Amino acid sequence: MARALEQGWSNLVMVALGLLLAFAAGLVLRRGKGGTAAIALQVVLCAVYLGFGAAVSLIDQRVTPSIITFLTVCMAVAVLSLMRPAISMPIYAAVVALFFGLLGYVQPDPLQLVTNRIQTVVAVTLSALVCWVIWHQYVQAVVLRRQLTRSHDALTLKQTELEFLADHDPLTGLYNRREFMRQAELEISRTRRYPAATHVVLADLDLFKQVNDQHGHPVGDAVLRHTAQLLARGVRKTDLVARLGGEEFILLLPQTTQADALAVAEKLRQMLSAEPVLLGSLSVPVAASFGVSGVAAGQAISIEALYKAADAALYQAKLLGRNRVVYSAPASAP
Repeated sequence: MARALEQGWSNLVMVALGLLLAFAAGLVLRRGKGGTAAIALQVVLCAVYLGFGAAVSLIDQRVTPSIITFLTVCMAVAVLSLMRPAISMPIYAAVVALFFGLLGYVQPDPLQLVTNRIQTVVAVTLSALVCWVIWHQYVQAVVLRRQLTRSHDALTLKQTELEFLADHDPLTGLYNRREFMRQAELEISRTRRYPAATHVVLADLDLFKQVNDQHGHPVGDAVLRHTAQLLARGVRKTDLVARLGGEEFILLLPQTTQADALAVAEKLRQMLSAEPVLLGSLSVPVAASFGVSGVAAGQAISIEALYKAADAALYQAKLLGRNRVVYSAPASAP
């Protein structure tokens, strides 16, 4: 009796240790990336655990005909190890075949031997089936998680694109008219609290329709992108650059005097004239007319009034022969 109790406690301790090993094997695959080393470690742990369960049950046949230790081990491996069917099936088949044969050497009772062998086949079959079901569910969960991640990333990217398109021009990447007016109004409001000269520059490409007519709209789009890049490159980071639409662009130059604003416009005009658009063997010259308007420090003016005055100056530049800079003071400015 004492020997049986001692053997029982020993089995329980070994089963508990085996459960920890099987659980560790599952964690290796869950947390790892399924590499060769991780799979090899998992196979070794599970094979050792199943072999241990078989050995304990075979030894126990001297004390009790029960093979509950081996059956428990088989199910524990199935539940906790998370083995691929391609790995678990050969391991189970090898272990059950070995255990099935060795039972004939340690169990002298023919009836009990048949019972144990039947229990072995049924338990191992159920364990293999449980192992397959758990793996299948795990794979489905992984696939679903990846699909959800891809969907989330796609939605996030789409949301980012929509947020960008809400205040940017899709062709040039500059601010659009609505966002420019919003930020310009904020800048004008700041100048009322902290007096500083502010100027607006309108730029309109000269004879742009001829570019589209002669070379097609794709070339025209390239000219617009080229112009946007030069305008953004030619001003400070604190200045605002936007595309109003078509071939017309607008700039806000805060804390800039009239002389400086005219100098900036002239510099941009020369940059455009000096850098044609190169598309393979095709060279497309670019020229633009500029209208400038602004107010000195301490003057109150709306962005709409500045825009209207700059537009009038731009119209004059066109009438005077294009490819030039003209200044016009806003009507409400003294």
